[in-house]
Amino acid sequence: MFKSLLQNNEFIKIAPTQNSLILGSPDASITITAFLSLHCGPCKNAFIQLKGLLDNCQDVNVNAIFSVHNDEQSIKLINTIYYIYQTKGQSQTVDFLFNWYNTPRVERMIFYEKNIPTGFDVSKQIKQENQEMYEENKVSGTPTIFVNGYKFPKQYDICDIEYFTDEINNLTRENVFATSEKRQEANPNKKPLPAGHFPQQRKEVIRQR
Repeated sequence: MFKSLLQNNEFIKIAPTQNSLILGSPDASITITAFLSLHCGPCKNAFIQLKGLLDNCQDVNVNAIFSVHNDEQSIKLINTIYYIYQTKGQSQTVDFLFNWYNTPRVERMIFYEKNIPTGFDVSKQIKQENQEMYEENKVSGTPTIFVNGYKFPKQYDICDIEYFTDEINNLTRENVFATSEKRQEANPNKKPLPAGHFPQQRKEVIRQR
C-alpha cells in the first residue's frame, strides 16, 4: 500500500545543489527532501522523526530546505546553521537543529553562534536559492516532505520510511529505467546511459568574500 500511495503522487526531480544542507551520508540511496520552517510546531515534530531516521537508517539522508525571512534573527539563525555545517559537519548540525526545535522560543537566543567570522553572511544566497526551490516545486506550506522525488503520503509517519526502504529503492529504479526508455524512444540514435549513472547538476558554490 505504501508504494502505491507514493507512486500515485507526481514524481518531481529535486536535485541537491552544492549549497544544499545534506544531513546524513551523501551516498545514501534514499534522499528525503524536507521543506521546513524553523519556527513551526509541525516542523519540530517532522524534524524529530527525521533525526530518528538519520540515527537508525544508513540508507537515508535529508536535504533540509528552510524558509528564510528577512528579519535580523532569521539571518543570524541561518548563518549560524551554515557556519556550523561548514566548519563542524553535518552531525553537529543535526544536533544543533534538534536542540533548537526542542528549546522554548524565549530561550533560543543562546544558540546563535557568537564566533562567526566577520563577513560570513550566506543568508541572502540561501534565502534566494531556497525560495526558488519552494516555487519550482510548488511548495506552499511546511513541513512538506518528498522521498526520492515522490511526495510523502500523509497516511504514514515520516519515521515509517525505515520500514519501506526496499520498496522506495525499487520504485526509484523502476522510474529511472522508465525514464531512460522514454528518452531512448525519443532519440533512438543516442546511446542509453549505463546503469547507475545519474547526470550531475552544477550550481554556484557559496563563496565568502
